[in-house]
Amino acid sequence: MKKNVIAILTATIILLSSLGPLLLQPVQAADPASWYRTVNGNLSTDKYTLYPFEADDLHIGFSQFGELVDGNTKVGLEYGDTDPFATDEIAPPEWQWIEGWVLNVTYVQGGLYKNLWAVATYSDYQDSNGIGGNWVENVTTGSLSLASRGGRRTSGGAVTDPITVLYNGPRRFVGMTKTTIYAEIGHSTPLLSVTIMFDFNKVKKYVTLIKDVKRIDIGKNIGAMQIEFGDRGEWDLAIGSPPMSYAHIYTEESTVYDHNWQPWYADGGSPVQGYTGEYTVAQIIDDEQVYAGFAAFWPKPITTWVGATQEEADRPTILTSISTVTEDHIGDGDTRVFTLNEEPVEYPQNSSTGIYWTEVPMVFVDGTHKTLNSADPARAFTYDADYNQVTFPVNYAPVNHAVVRIVYKVDRTKVDMSSEPYSPFVIGEWCFEMNAPPSQFRGVTVYGIVNLHDGNDAQYNEQYGNVIDREVQYQLDEVFNPWDLYSSIHKKTDRWIEYVGPGYTGWISDHSPVMDVSDDMWDQYAVFSERVVDLNESILLNRYLGDYYFSVDPDDGHAMITGLNSTHWYEITYSTDTEYEQDSFELTNTVVNSSKLLGQTLDWDWEGAPGLDAEWTDPLNMWHDVYADDFTFEIMNMSTSAFPTDENITWTYSTNELEWGVAPFKVFKEDTTYLEIGSSNWETVNVTEGEGLTLQFHIDEIELNWETEYQPEGSLFTDLRDVHFYEWDFDVWPTIEVMWNNATRNITITATFDFISDNGREAPLYVEVVPGRYEWGVVGRDAASVDSAGLSLVSAAFKNKQVEYGLAGADMYAPLAPYQMPWVMDKVSAGTAWTDYYYGASDFRTALRSNWCTTWPITTSNMITVGGPLANMLSYYENDFSDAFYGLSQFTSDPVWQNHIVAKTCWMYHNTAHAYTSSNSTGYGEIAAYLDLNGTVVLQLWGAWGRDTYYLTKWFHEYGIWQLQQTENVRGLTSIIVKIPYTSYPEGYKPGTVTVPECLGTVSERLWYHDGQYKGGIHDP
Repeated sequence: MKKNVIAILTATIILLSSLGPLLLQPVQAADPASWYRTVNGNLSTDKYTLYPFEADDLHIGFSQFGELVDGNTKVGLEYGDTDPFATDEIAPPEWQWIEGWVLNVTYVQGGLYKNLWAVATYSDYQDSNGIGGNWVENVTTGSLSLASRGGRRTSGGAVTDPITVLYNGPRRFVGMTKTTIYAEIGHSTPLLSVTIMFDFNKVKKYVTLIKDVKRIDIGKNIGAMQIEFGDRGEWDLAIGSPPMSYAHIYTEESTVYDHNWQPWYADGGSPVQGYTGEYTVAQIIDDEQVYAGFAAFWPKPITTWVGATQEEADRPTILTSISTVTEDHIGDGDTRVFTLNEEPVEYPQNSSTGIYWTEVPMVFVDGTHKTLNSADPARAFTYDADYNQVTFPVNYAPVNHAVVRIVYKVDRTKVDMSSEPYSPFVIGEWCFEMNAPPSQFRGVTVYGIVNLHDGNDAQYNEQYGNVIDREVQYQLDEVFNPWDLYSSIHKKTDRWIEYVGPGYTGWISDHSPVMDVSDDMWDQYAVFSERVVDLNESILLNRYLGDYYFSVDPDDGHAMITGLNSTHWYEITYSTDTEYEQDSFELTNTVVNSSKLLGQTLDWDWEGAPGLDAEWTDPLNMWHDVYADDFTFEIMNMSTSAFPTDENITWTYSTNELEWGVAPFKVFKEDTTYLEIGSSNWETVNVTEGEGLTLQFHIDEIELNWETEYQPEGSLFTDLRDVHFYEWDFDVWPTIEVMWNNATRNITITATFDFISDNGREAPLYVEVVPGRYEWGVVGRDAASVDSAGLSLVSAAFKNKQVEYGLAGADMYAPLAPYQMPWVMDKVSAGTAWTDYYYGASDFRTALRSNWCTTWPITTSNMITVGGPLANMLSYYENDFSDAFYGLSQFTSDPVWQNHIVAKTCWMYHNTAHAYTSSNSTGYGEIAAYLDLNGTVVLQLWGAWGRDTYYLTKWFHEYGIWQLQQTENVRGLTSIIVKIPYTSYPEGYKPGTVTVPECLGTVSERLWYHDGQYKGGIHDP
């Protein structure tokens, strides 16, 4: 029979709490300043004037132990006058600052039970004696012990390396912390390393913590490691003591980063078979409704939990793992079946055959490990998942007084505090089992704060429910659903700039069809809505807040803005769509004075004569003229009664299905295309109305003649382009409507053509597409000619793909008249040197100009840059944003990253094998996409050497663009690194087969198998 669980842990907690006052240690000396780092944001001093939210700075502080707290400057996540992790003097005292991580490892060594835990939370949450400090090792009395004090403690051994600043550029900061966990205080048996990358872009309102737990033991006597690793942090977001806030956890937010980017979730997660991509986010709103903080976890953890520090987040919850359950049952010599107290949850585990998800627990009897379904009955057990029962074989029941220890994982997710507002404590915990070294698991946490806009917590306002704030959503989408290479290759919009001045209160666009973004989505990420700048006030108007009114004419696609100040000048940038679909059309004709005597037949045959006709110009400026031939219609009175005497009588008849099909085709900008599509052998149909009056439809070989031609608006040659027609393969049910006017004897016939599929789904008759456009192709003013040659190959590749190309230009202004052409970077100082484009002598930021000659947008446009950040300032600007970038020596002294192409989100990002530099025999380059805060799309292509740039673009022209346009199932791919082998020959070097060693996103990397070639991969050491 089932025995009671021994509450060893609870008893230990009670004992240690009672002994606490006797075991207090003296106050520790201040931690060395080198243990900490603070990085200041700089959005408020930047030129992202089109970012639709407040330009306020986020500052971060962190420790070498991986906590988001700088104990020296007292900065954690500082925004405005709040810092939830390092509050000011009127808020909770420093010993209540909790942010960091907890690790719990149950493992097998020499066939025996072992457990190790490590906690790094800045404080041990007891009093001022427990703040900071170095690792306290070999803590045998539990993580809640007051016998050993400090914010970093472990039951084994731990060694933390100094902070490594991998990169500190104008806008990008990347730092790394690493702690190695040992089985014992002597540091002779390393088990795991915890490496945390602090990835902070100084113009953003979030910091990304990429956390890699790696199994590194090399001993052959260590078996499976059941691991729980998680974040925890107390959100003292509000001002005051105690700080009061509302919190809610959203557990199923969608992301493009699915199991391909996190192989531990390949056979599990949500749903159980095949992780489709989800992250969890906790949103915290202070009780004064000023700020919205957020903590997002990817992949979706096993447990996400929020509780009130005043009620639920006690020291055991804060300082111990909450997803791991360790139960001790007592054997009696007879009982073979032991039922678990709680419901286990499946979690990912790896083995030599791959990764699988299971809830099967680890089982030990008197410390000896038992194996599921072992052939040796003395070491075996079975598990029944339906009843949560562990069963031992017949004749092998645990002996009397034997301790049966069962370790398993549970989902303790809790999405709200028990009462609100209070001080929220947020936990996210991943669980996984590592069975063989080397092995690595990645979890990502994104922390941020914004001003509150429309975010809401149901506990605060039940009417509006739980709503993620719109700026929080913007920031999270940039991380988890980013602008990627697929979006860049399938360019589907154009960008325009126009001005309206005094005397006008409104504006109508010159181009169509304008992107019709709703008011509610106007300020969201990657929607390419319009931006209206009041030039008199130098401010961005906010449509969402009602600064002006915007609409798009559904017929011609032109946009209209009203509500402007008639005394001001405005700059308007907007995007036009490149796709239009036609749902239906009507052909109509009226026959005048068709008076007929009783019983006679009216017989019309419009072959070769004006008949049913329609003409229109659609929002893509395609002119259409459609008319019908070979159409016979008869009307007769089959009875003895007279024609109706009513003023107007209308009869309607829907015919049988017509099947028309034309293969996709293109209308060139200088051509008119003629089509003939039709069907034959319609049957004669009689339709009776009233007292025996019959209409007879007798239609043979109806034939549509369709003329279509592209007609650019006015003389705007920038509108000239070819038009592609797709999906022109439709079945229709024309509806014939006949209206008889008894007074005039006029008959009007209208044929309406609507597509309706067999299942009743409405769809377009056809879809027409004009190419999207890159407004700019940019090379460095002072770059070598190989970059210009490379740009020509890239532009040709896009033209081959039917993507339009606007202007070529330089990054910087050319002072000599013979060499001048359009340039795109904003020159801050009077000179023309590279440094004259910096914001200041010690501020190395650069920015884009607003426009060129007021007719071509630069900021908010779509741009291609060719040539690396040493040769092209646009690439230098972009270098701070892409997930593959060049380690400029002025911003890094790290030997792995300096002067290398860096794979930032590679699982082995700080490994010489995954930092790339060119040689005579091997070249490297990158292709990366980014959408900045002003809405500017930049696609960059460059090599480490000029030679590499040329051959990279040659590969892109001949093959690469074709590969990248097929990345619909590889969404989230923001950067790739390419490898080009060279062979020496008498005239120089010639390239071999290009490969792609890195396929990167914002939080991870992936393997991409395409066209018989493997690209990238999870570089799990």
